[in-house]
Amino acid sequence: MVSSKVHFTQYMNDSFEEEIQNLFFFHPDQKTYKKRILQSIIKFGKPELINHESGLTFRLVGNSDSHQTLFVHSKQGDSILLGIVIWVKTENTMNLAHLLLNKSFTPSENEYNFREIMLGLIKMSSFFKGIDSIGLVYTNK
Repeated sequence: MVSSKVHFTQYMNDSFEEEIQNLFFFHPDQKTYKKRILQSIIKFGKPELINHESGLTFRLVGNSDSHQTLFVHSKQGDSILLGIVIWVKTENTMNLAHLLLNKSFTPSENEYNFREIMLGLIKMSSFFKGIDSIGLVYTNK
């Protein structure tokens, strides 16, 4: 665990497949970020949910760079999926190629969850050799 408020795991149990697919591929804000999502796919590869021997994770098809999926859930464990982060290391940057928040929370809860996720990622990035910045690949601008 990196942050006291959220928990990051690389893999999720198969029982979360439908929830993960709905969050990632059918996110209600997808239209708002469509152009940036497509730019991220072109730059980093197409996300594909796979069943790894350790559980569900994403791979980026067409990407040979170092990348990692992080499922974000509540401190209680896997019971509440707060979000999904796929990041790609390029040179000295942790690029957040995809960052999705579970929209079933209120805007203030999501703002809090986003803040805790970012604090966790900042702390986590300090453990990786050569990472000195975090890049947000798409925003609503």
